[in-house]
Amino acid sequence: MSKAKIVCLCGSTKFKKDFDRVAEEETLKGNIVLTVHVFRHCLSGAKLTEKQCWELDQIHQQKILLSDEVIIINKNKYTGLGTCDEIGFAWAHGKVVKFMEYIPREFTEYVEEGE
Repeated sequence: MSKAKIVCLCGSTKFKKDFDRVAEEETLKGNIVLTVHVFRHCLSGAKLTEKQCWELDQIHQQKILLSDEVIIINKNKYTGLGTCDEIGFAWAHGKVVKFMEYIPREFTEYVEEGE
């Protein structure tokens, strides 16, 4: 068995179903999937504090650092500011970044042909 690739899913937490679907697809491909586990936009009950949000962002950056590749969950061409920060962080650390649906024009110069 070949060594499994580690992929980290990034994107808006509005798209929980898409995160779940892509995580399943990547797992079935034999990849190890690091993903979001607290979906801020889907929380029932109490909202997160500013400190909790900051801590979740720090944890997610660690997941990006552990990964071989980052997959952006950008349903309906949506790439918000937080996701742009994740993309920049991933690129700054030499990670391969792929997009689920659409490659925004402002990112095309950074994506290899055929991605």
